[in-house]
Amino acid sequence: MAETIFKNKISVHRWLIDNDWQISQTQFYDHCRDGLLRARKGVYSIKAVKKYASLHVKKAETGEKENERLSRQQEEDKQLDIDLKKIKKADAQWALDIKEKKYMLSSDHIRHMVAAASVLDAGLKHFFRLKSEEIIDLVEGDQKHSATLVRFCIAQLDMALTEFAKPREFEIEIERVD
Repeated sequence: MAETIFKNKISVHRWLIDNDWQISQTQFYDHCRDGLLRARKGVYSIKAVKKYASLHVKKAETGEKENERLSRQQEEDKQLDIDLKKIKKADAQWALDIKEKKYMLSSDHIRHMVAAASVLDAGLKHFFRLKSEEIIDLVEGDQKHSATLVRFCIAQLDMALTEFAKPREFEIEIERVD
């Protein structure tokens, strides 16, 4: 297949317009005069015209030169790569932080809170069952000693909350009953 050849500037300009390039005839002739498009052996090859157009002429649909559009696209692609690398780095850091136990999964946190609440509940119930006789003896059944009773209960509550605040691991054994 023979390469398309243009015999004059008018046919080159017509081809540019027909192929959605935006350039006035005056500007095209100025470009030719400035040496941006040169005839070889008195003719213009399609390859030379396409190269000239991509470097120096705007596309009608975008209003941009092809090389400007490509350059802008390359810059956008570079920025996208940078953003993706930042996201991957943040994801890797997050995974590392989780592995190093800097964060706790919400499901683990809920399990921890449930376990701690059950310890507190059991501790307070145990306190009242175990200490009921002591409480009665402490106030000698007399309401005048209520301040002493309150101090005692608060001290016992503080001990229970201290136990509650300690991290714990639980083993649950489930026996199958058939």
